[in-house]
Amino acid sequence: MVASVASAATVHGRVDNVPEDIVEYHQQRNIVVANDANYPSRISLEVFEIGKPEPSLVPVFGDYSFTIEDLKPGNYSMLINSYDFALNQARLRIDVDEDDSVEVYPDDYVLGTNITAAVAGTSEDPVVLSVISVKNFYETPKGSLMGLIMNSPLGPVFKNKWLSGIFIASLSMLLAPKLLEIFAPEVAKSIKEAQEEVNRERQQEREAKLARKAQQAKK
Repeated sequence: MVASVASAATVHGRVDNVPEDIVEYHQQRNIVVANDANYPSRISLEVFEIGKPEPSLVPVFGDYSFTIEDLKPGNYSMLINSYDFALNQARLRIDVDEDDSVEVYPDDYVLGTNITAAVAGTSEDPVVLSVISVKNFYETPKGSLMGLIMNSPLGPVFKNKWLSGIFIASLSMLLAPKLLEIFAPEVAKSIKEAQEEVNRERQQEREAKLARKAQQAKK
């Protein structure tokens, strides 16, 4: 596919293959979707000019179309993510020439190769992203603590048994003294006194060693 010229370096695109029964799908499973099931608003689209850290946020319209405007000559990376759908592409490369011609293609292509999958990003030759599946990680109305944990930043930790064990052991060591003070203050007091006694004995041993070294130095 030969790329055509995109007017004023504007890239047009859309997300297709969105399940028509998505609202019914979630209702049947008693799943609550934020923003009144406004699925397009739950698609995040960011455009970075390569070499510059600040992204431009691009809205996705109600018909799942989007328009990236005012692209200056240069190279860009487009990141797209949906809270509700898995897409066939999550990252695209946008190249804008000095004559405002545009090529958009998957970002895993090697530069300098024959890019047969490139599109121009015009209204006639838009960027098309397809939904390949529906994500299933929502919180139910009754609430699911485990679901919240597994979909939080700690999720990867709890999905790995070894990391889970280390995390739980570390957390237990941190919380144990406080829990003892609340539920077994006498036990906590005894442990604290024992620790203080051990610390005093260690301090006395250190002082005795220093005294012996001082006496040996005088001799």
